[in-house]
Amino acid sequence: MYAAQQPGFRTHSARIEGKLLVTPVGGCPDVACLKCGTRDGIFPVIQDFEWLPTWAKVVTFFLRGGLARMIRDAAMIRVAMTVPLCDACHKVWEGTKKLEWMIPIGAFVALFAIAFGFAKLGNAIEVPILGVVGFVIGILALFSAIPLQTMFVFSKRVVPERIKDGHIWFEHVHMRALEAFSSGR
Repeated sequence: MYAAQQPGFRTHSARIEGKLLVTPVGGCPDVACLKCGTRDGIFPVIQDFEWLPTWAKVVTFFLRGGLARMIRDAAMIRVAMTVPLCDACHKVWEGTKKLEWMIPIGAFVALFAIAFGFAKLGNAIEVPILGVVGFVIGILALFSAIPLQTMFVFSKRVVPERIKDGHIWFEHVHMRALEAFSSGR
């Protein structure tokens, strides 16, 4: 018996919802490179993806310590699946894995370096408030890690907007790749 296709679905079981690519968990068809949209020289790459539901983000934002970590670990959805990438995009993706942990560590080091530097400068010119100013500027440096990660790490990858009901909704998919998936070729 033949069942009619659902709207938005194609024969390769992926669909487009606005700027999101929705594909079954496990594997994405090798139609086009998800990051640059090329159809030449693509190959499946196994990647790990994580998604935390909004309710868990809110709860863990207000909680600290072991309880927050337990809730976060229990609610986190992790999947490993194949995504089609060309060689160049795969190299960029792999390079962002180092930046993912280097940016927050660098920002944390900057917090102390700036605070210490301003404190030394304050002692040299006898303005002790400069240590506090340095600490505030260091805190701002620490919080700059979030937009830096978004700009240099997550924009270079496809990231899950959500993982639910056996499907994954990918953000940051190249427009040509979305067109290739929507046409089914």
